[in-house]
Amino acid sequence: MNNTRAATSHSRLSERGQSKLYAPDGKRSGATFRCEDQTREKIAMHSNGPSVIYVFNDGRLRHTYPDGKVRETVAVSGAVVWDDAETHETENVGDTDIHSLKVELKGT
Repeated sequence: MNNTRAATSHSRLSERGQSKLYAPDGKRSGATFRCEDQTREKIAMHSNGPSVIYVFNDGRLRHTYPDGKVRETVAVSGAVVWDDAETHETENVGDTDIHSLKVELKGT
């Protein structure tokens, strides 16, 4: 069974779970996303801007980069993580779905 899907901006994004952020001058400064990485789900190669991520539950992710390098990350419930802008494929290699809130910044 092929459990790979095309990436939107990151993970499974609900239209209800996405909102735009605006700076005091009214210019768009980013967006928020409610992310749900299902168990064993693989998300095709995609790019993300710099982001702050709040993790709701424990899990394990594998990121594969365009140059073939692989990095596994342990998601820890309650953690706040800075994520630089990057291009990668994401796979949930753990035994649970991973839920997080992502604030992707624009123009940083």
